[in-house]
Amino acid sequence: MANINIEPQLWPALDALLNEASVNGAASRLNLSQPAVSHLLKKLRESIGDELLVRRGARMELTTRAKQLRPRVANLIRQMQQVLDNEPFDPSTCNRRFIMMMPDLVSALVMPKLLATLHASSPEVTIDLLPWNRPPGVDLSNEIDVIISYDAHRFDGFETAPLFTDRDVLAVRHGHPAADRLSERASFETAQHIAVRGRSETIDPVDAWLQRTGITRKTIVTVPSYLLALQLAGESDLVAFVPSRTAKQYADVFGLRIIAPPVPSDDDVQLINTPLTARSDEALQWFASCIHQVAGRPSSYSTCEL
Repeated sequence: MANINIEPQLWPALDALLNEASVNGAASRLNLSQPAVSHLLKKLRESIGDELLVRRGARMELTTRAKQLRPRVANLIRQMQQVLDNEPFDPSTCNRRFIMMMPDLVSALVMPKLLATLHASSPEVTIDLLPWNRPPGVDLSNEIDVIISYDAHRFDGFETAPLFTDRDVLAVRHGHPAADRLSERASFETAQHIAVRGRSETIDPVDAWLQRTGITRKTIVTVPSYLLALQLAGESDLVAFVPSRTAKQYADVFGLRIIAPPVPSDDDVQLINTPLTARSDEALQWFASCIHQVAGRPSSYSTCEL
């Protein structure tokens, strides 16, 4: 692969174009004219060997290469700024975009409180929440600031810190005919269940765990999300086996009763940071502390205050 040489003055323009996906937006961000930014885009295209921005109807879109470059360029710009910036970190003036990835059930628990916390203390901070569809065993440490997951070991290039502990429960509709007996193994095994299997999973993690305990269940339908499982449980006699925090959050919405399973379980949810960035990046340390705060487990970094 040929070496790519980008003139130093082009890096801010590249960062702005990748984030705005618009010449006009980048021009406003850089306080330059539209023709000036168009000229910079032309030079970047020549240097990188990619169009970066292409027109799709009435709007411009990032190319695949540009989407790959965006988080890495943003991280590089932050590192360069840290070299030049001797000012102590101030959450109230932070305007950073943090890139996160987490499953739907975790984002439903964390994101509302996190956004409220950030809006109160750091209104200029933005979050880019990526879809939960990345393959395991891939080093994402140059692309993502924080991953929250039940399977911390799946991601290379990250170190972990406990965030909160959850346990699995059964969720059924009020009036379910077997509700009072589902904590008993025999009734549990004869009931009709909903399995939840994510895009990268070959089996519902609950089934993998049940196999180790020697308990079986009869699965009638498999769905891609816990929220859909809870909705189906609320509208049928099917049983959803889901994390308790999610079940409690949506119990009233879907008219659900929560029941203990035949065998209890505990799962640690992990906050995962890039090792080098987490240790040297004060803004990321602060952001991680905000996540810990809304999850009810304060971290050692204490500047995240409402």
